[in-house]
Amino acid sequence: MIGAPSSSVIDSPIDAFYATTQDILNVANPDFLQQHPSMGTLLLVGLISASENYFRDLFARIIRICPIALDLFI
Repeated sequence: MIGAPSSSVIDSPIDAFYATTQDILNVANPDFLQQHPSMGTLLLVGLISASENYFRDLFARIIRICPIALDLFI
């Protein structure tokens, strides 16, 4: 499934980002995009969404780990 990480155990936000983008890019081959021209835009939206999820996960972990960042948000 596109958008879900390939492996069942993801340790870090960057691992989840790489897994998701790899899944999206595997679908985006020239033959598929030629048969379904509108899918290119949707795959781009998927890549943008994966980037947003990466930063959301990263900032959430920073807030949990760093006492200074935690103080800023509480």
